[in-house]
Amino acid sequence: MNKKIIHLPLALPFFILLAVTALFFMFLPIFAGQAFAKLGFSPLVAFSILPLSLLGSVVNIPLYSVRSEQEVLRVRLASFYGLLYPQLVRERRARRTVIAINLGGAVIPLAVSSLLLARSWQALTWRLPLAIWIIALLCYKLARVAPNVGIVMPGFIPPLASAALALLLTKDLAPALAYVSGVVGVLVGADLMNLGKVSKLGAPMLSIGGAGTFDGIFLTGLISVLLV
Repeated sequence: MNKKIIHLPLALPFFILLAVTALFFMFLPIFAGQAFAKLGFSPLVAFSILPLSLLGSVVNIPLYSVRSEQEVLRVRLASFYGLLYPQLVRERRARRTVIAINLGGAVIPLAVSSLLLARSWQALTWRLPLAIWIIALLCYKLARVAPNVGIVMPGFIPPLASAALALLLTKDLAPALAYVSGVVGVLVGADLMNLGKVSKLGAPMLSIGGAGTFDGIFLTGLISVLLV
């Protein structure tokens, strides 16, 4: 009697993890859309926020450019008694770094924050500037300028911190406070407060809300809607 054997393309634990992850991202827009709808957005806007943020993450809008230095490694041949030896030489070359703003990591989250503030800023009062200041200071301490790469930062810490802080300061308005403080705090603390270090960056572009800070802003949106 022939038995039919099914061969999985991956080891069973990894296959299960991949399947669960795929299901999570399949239902994520529906769940997030319902959560944003509870925050007062229209159904069309609510179900469009996360997909548009993901799609917009690849769009960087140039603002201006600044002078920076790029560190380059090259091999130089040195002569020693007629024999040639390779030497590794570090050189700094002047270049221009374009300062841009990311559509999915800055423009769209700031637009969502503005809509949330239009409904709740009077109730948040002193809680909002306090939360933004704390998250911005935290992000400034966490962010690092990586030469030839950009500004990088651990993605999970800011959204978790903004959620915990929002729950500590208010209960009814915690989702709105977590979202706004997380988005604005990351943009101010990680990106804007580090613009003075662009000269040491050497990267062709620095994207506000992109690259190393997009994860933190996107996760802030997910965690804030979970609070609903």
